[in-house]
Amino acid sequence: MAAFVHVANLWTLLEPGDALLLTGAGHTTALFRDARSRLFAFDSVPAHVALVRSADALAAALPASHPGMQQFTATLLRHAPRAAPAI
Repeated sequence: MAAFVHVANLWTLLEPGDALLLTGAGHTTALFRDARSRLFAFDSVPAHVALVRSADALAAALPASHPGMQQFTATLLRHAPRAAPAI
């Protein structure tokens, strides 16, 4: 992942099965793209889960849930298939 990613690019960054943890303003938001490419946002303050329907909705939701944050700490979780064992 690049050292800096704009909020507008998160929609296309996440592949099915990916999770992204964003921490800022004292709480964490987790994004998860499921196998059907739906994007879910899990926010800890207030605690809720939402289906994010578009890049525009995501770009609006993150700043609203983390007011005043210019930067976040991000952790991308992506499944990497195991290499076949050497014989």
